[in-house]
Amino acid sequence: MAFRNLKCLEGASSRCKHFLPHQQWPKLSLLPPDLQRSVPAAVVRPAKPSRPAALAICTAPTSIASSSSSSSSSSSSSSSSQASRLSPSPLPASPESWHQAASRAGFLPNSSSSSSSASSSSSSSPFCYASNSLTCCSQPSPPISGASFWQLRRGFASGQPPPMPRVRARAKAKAAVVAESSGPTYADKLSEARERLQVKAEQEEWNFKSRSLVVLPLSTAAWLALFGTYYYYSDASRVKDLEGGPGGTLVIDALGWRSLAHFGPYQMPNLVQARLHEKPLELLREDELKDVRRAWAVNRLGMLTQRREPAKAVVEMERDLSKLPLEALFRSVFDEPEEGWGGRTAGGDALGLASGIQEDAAKSCLDIISALPPEDRAVPSWVLSGLVCSRARPWTDGPQGEEWRTSVLLQLLRTPSNCEKAAKLPEVMAFVQRPGMKMKADTIFPLRAYLMSGETPDLLRLCSRLIAKTVPEAFSDPPDKKAPRDTPSLQAKHDIRAAWTSMLLTVTYAALRSWPGAFDMPALTTVVVASGCALLAEGALEVLWLGQELMIESEWYYEERSKMLLASFIMSSVNAIAWAAAFQYYAMVPFFASRFVKDDFLDVYRSYAP
Repeated sequence: MAFRNLKCLEGASSRCKHFLPHQQWPKLSLLPPDLQRSVPAAVVRPAKPSRPAALAICTAPTSIASSSSSSSSSSSSSSSSQASRLSPSPLPASPESWHQAASRAGFLPNSSSSSSSASSSSSSSPFCYASNSLTCCSQPSPPISGASFWQLRRGFASGQPPPMPRVRARAKAKAAVVAESSGPTYADKLSEARERLQVKAEQEEWNFKSRSLVVLPLSTAAWLALFGTYYYYSDASRVKDLEGGPGGTLVIDALGWRSLAHFGPYQMPNLVQARLHEKPLELLREDELKDVRRAWAVNRLGMLTQRREPAKAVVEMERDLSKLPLEALFRSVFDEPEEGWGGRTAGGDALGLASGIQEDAAKSCLDIISALPPEDRAVPSWVLSGLVCSRARPWTDGPQGEEWRTSVLLQLLRTPSNCEKAAKLPEVMAFVQRPGMKMKADTIFPLRAYLMSGETPDLLRLCSRLIAKTVPEAFSDPPDKKAPRDTPSLQAKHDIRAAWTSMLLTVTYAALRSWPGAFDMPALTTVVVASGCALLAEGALEVLWLGQELMIESEWYYEERSKMLLASFIMSSVNAIAWAAAFQYYAMVPFFASRFVKDDFLDVYRSYAP
């Protein structure tokens, strides 16, 4: 290991000067005697001002040294004092002698093949061996540093170039760090990731055909499962057994789910035929009923009357007026007293009902009233009185609660018998003679305040005219004509709100999915195009869904089973194809979120038309 700090062993040039720090000169005495004799002279060459003095050792083969004897002799004479300690000897006669001396010193492997390759290379081009800190050489070959002696030995024996200098390696590592720190931004990486995902998706060929091959079999399987359920429960006794069995209530609620009619045969005819409404009506007619039982009865009647034709069928099955569903449901809302109202309000006599149960009962009443023709809407006097005197939800739930109350009263007064009863009730006459109110919702958003506003003057004028038409002597002065409205009707505002929320949800989802991660014009263009395509796809799906709703609400779809089965199969197939086509436009997630979550929360399918 004493030779690790040796700077130069040999060179094949007339002027090859390798420098060794003066602190390491004594280490030259550690060379073997035969190698010391091979060093003819030493020349002291001053180093740069910032570096210590160095010892230059020049060696060359005999052929080259003879051609440049003058330069060698001058160099030897100028440095005889420094070279005296080295005991110079004559140069080896040939490069083979150099190679053998280096091999004996331990710098090169002692083999004939290595000697021959070294001699051939030395005769054609200069070469040198260096250890860890080679400083400078007058030859055009670059300095070598950053590698141990043993690495140089292995590299020269295998014919590979010496490793990169340590300084250059550090500079390269620093440049890599700088390039990494000033490399692509997060937006660039996000764009590259999206491009890779897009290329991967294109490679997988998840196109319309592939999606259709997945969605169509699933849709067909769902339709077949619902057809089997429809055929099995066409027997009313099986539905009764299902309701009394464990978990039967959950299964019946799932079969009565409104959106399930778009995936297969219509299950509501079987549920209505099994007369599942009788037990809830009996419970609601009881004077003392726990809230849990009342909530179950209200929800079951709400499921059976959520569509027009089933609601009509339920009403027709109850021939007696005293057993109409409207009476039982309004009893849950107002809690009918034993002998008329007596000036009491419904809020204080609610039998501990939660406001949510009262609101559900009121919505079911609205569904039944909208489904029935005007001549079948006759109700007792306490219903009219309780409707105008109630101070509970949903009638007092914001500005639209008052408009909702007035709309229900207007629908009931379209029946002549109800007008005659209203003319004898002072609270009802005082209510319809009010000027009405116009109020916006309390919110900072202008559009939401407009869509949630309430307006009742025109509805109150219509109620007064209906009562005056049936009972002219009820008013001393004829009521005014219909007052103009400043806002759309309650039904129009609900429809606009449903469409607006669907658009907002679609645009938000499409913008988040298509945003490339940058805030420039190309990124904005990408987001706008993706949002526009998503809106068009969402609009097409909404129109298709609403058209199917109209078909399901029709009379022939409820009564004619053969046509219903064929239409449901076609509807299921069309839905599968439409969903497969709209999947690539970021429209499916907002569409399903609107159908299965938002619509039930906003009561999109409920009719508020007076």
